[in-house]
Amino acid sequence: MPPTTYFSGFLGIEGIRKSFLCFVYFHIFILFAKCQTYEDTRAVHETVINFYANDKKPLTGVIPVEDQTTAMSVILTMHLYSVDGFDAVTGQVEISGSLYIEWNDETMAASVGNYSFPYSEEGYSVRLPQDSVWRPSVRLTNAIDTVKHVGDNAYKVRYHVYDGRMMWQPKVIMKAACKPDVEYYPFDRQECSFVYTVWGFTTSEIELDSAQSEWYLCDYNANSVWALLETRVESYITDDQSYMRFIFKIERQPLYFVINVIFPILLLSLLTGFVFLLPVESGERVGYSLTCFLAFVFMLQTVMGFLPHTADPMSLFCFYVIIMMVVSIVACIMTVLMLRLHLKPETDKVPRCLQKFVRFVSCGLCKPIWRKCRKKCKRSVDDYPVSEAVNTEIRRSSVLIQMTEFTNFQSTGPSSNSLDTYFSNAGRNSGDADEENEMEEEEDLKWPDVTRVLDIFLFLVFLGGQVTLSFFFLIPLVTGPT
Repeated sequence: MPPTTYFSGFLGIEGIRKSFLCFVYFHIFILFAKCQTYEDTRAVHETVINFYANDKKPLTGVIPVEDQTTAMSVILTMHLYSVDGFDAVTGQVEISGSLYIEWNDETMAASVGNYSFPYSEEGYSVRLPQDSVWRPSVRLTNAIDTVKHVGDNAYKVRYHVYDGRMMWQPKVIMKAACKPDVEYYPFDRQECSFVYTVWGFTTSEIELDSAQSEWYLCDYNANSVWALLETRVESYITDDQSYMRFIFKIERQPLYFVINVIFPILLLSLLTGFVFLLPVESGERVGYSLTCFLAFVFMLQTVMGFLPHTADPMSLFCFYVIIMMVVSIVACIMTVLMLRLHLKPETDKVPRCLQKFVRFVSCGLCKPIWRKCRKKCKRSVDDYPVSEAVNTEIRRSSVLIQMTEFTNFQSTGPSSNSLDTYFSNAGRNSGDADEENEMEEEEDLKWPDVTRVLDIFLFLVFLGGQVTLSFFFLIPLVTGPT
């Protein structure tokens, strides 16, 4: 049996076709496939190092551009990893990230291009020590501690053989100065920036640029205290030097401060007015009011520990605590005065103006209304039908009274003075009766009665005032930043 017939019977026609295709693809891959070998990488590495070597010392002080009259473009991109903290007292912010720096080394690309590297197509690159090649001396200008250049020997520079691009991404822990804005603390928002420049180079030599208008946030880890709102990038020129400003805005998470600071102060402010509901005989009024005042002083010191010692701007919450402390002082003073009034001797009469005020506070204005109601009730009683015998008795009594008055009038003589006296006495008697009724209704108040009414009045005034002040300060505090 021929071999072809044997294999066709064993594998089949389809199997033979697939095997032939695999054989052809394998040989094509062997002929045209390329790989980055150790020798290739070593050759590129030595060539680049030797290019910058000058008497065995790296020549890194000359900008690698063919035309030295044109400025080199250096691209900066900020990669944010985390917001480590913001200290409002010292005015500094700290973040962790990396600074992606990219530039084009024209001179080295031209020199390396003269060599025939077999695998110098796009994507082929080598890593070089940063001290062996030229790199921009990027520095953070608004640093807190020291102004030093970015990066160290741990971070390599990647050189792309295909087009001469140099990429360098050193990790940075940045501590920069940031002016705090605590006007709406603890619902505040902070806007900070990190300003970079290539130190010692003018705009005719190096220009800073950014590949995107925002930060790179794919590797960002959220902070439990500060929430990141937005980021942006700005470039500008000052004093013939190019600068790059990386700006970010953060917002404080206020729940912790609301529960541990604002809520206790609100409860403490409500307790101040309750001093006037304590019985005077308990002897605890002054001690209670002083305790509230000292508690406000302690809370004010606690709040000031979180804020910078500056008045530009001052926190609205500090103003609120100070006003509540002043209200507590006024409550202490009024407590002492009320105790003096309550313990005055009974021989000291209450002034009429104070009595009128107390009656006004204790709904004294309701008395005219009560009198009108009483007259209506009396009128309704007069209109109520009664028996004829009762009406006859009432008329007889009225006739006897009129006869007696007329007999007295006759005994004094029918002179005009007598008539005047008669009618004036009648009017005076009715007026005296009304005044006596009013005096019976409005008896002189005693000092304990006065203090009892004033205690309720002051309690309502302090409670309403503190609630009003709380709304006046806390509502703008919450809605102000938005």
